[in-house]
Amino acid sequence: MRTKEYFALNADVERIRPALMVVVFETVYAVNVAMKRRISFVLSAPYPSRRRC
Repeated sequence: MRTKEYFALNADVERIRPALMVVVFETVYAVNVAMKRRISFVLSAPYPSRRRC
């Protein structure tokens, strides 16, 4: 876990108190913050996947 980023985001979330978070799927610490605080979140993939369907 990226502790520095986790605590920085956690402090921002405490201050802002969002109802919804949009989280880049690679930032596991952001998902952890959202889940810990019971904030609804959606995962975003900001670039195309290399996988073919």
